[in-house]
Amino acid sequence: MVGNPADAPLLVPAVKRVIARAGAPPGAVTADRGYGEAAVERELAVLSVARIAIPRRGRAGLARHAVERARPFRRLVRWRTGCEGRISQLKHHFGWAPHPAERPPGCPAVVHVPFGKVERAVAGLKA
Repeated sequence: MVGNPADAPLLVPAVKRVIARAGAPPGAVTADRGYGEAAVERELAVLSVARIAIPRRGRAGLARHAVERARPFRRLVRWRTGCEGRISQLKHHFGWAPHPAERPPGCPAVVHVPFGKVERAVAGLKA
């Protein structure tokens, strides 16, 4: 494997799979700068995604700067950032970190999910 594949071409097919399973387009799509291309946003708009918040790479022009500074855009970006923080906490506190011994050859990382710890944590929350 030489380098990592680009992120942007993977987003639209993923959203199409969501539409196929749910029967309707998602109300909003947000992602990090790796997905930030104008072509991706155009294709998502064609798929009838109502709100799209994907920051672009590089320095934004005046029109793009206005889009990225709008309240709905910033709210979606903050929501995504919060989700990533929660995922990080789960990995740290519940042992969801990659386990080096379980990596298949050539695989950069495998996430180890200890379901016993998850069940105990959920049971503790319900008590």
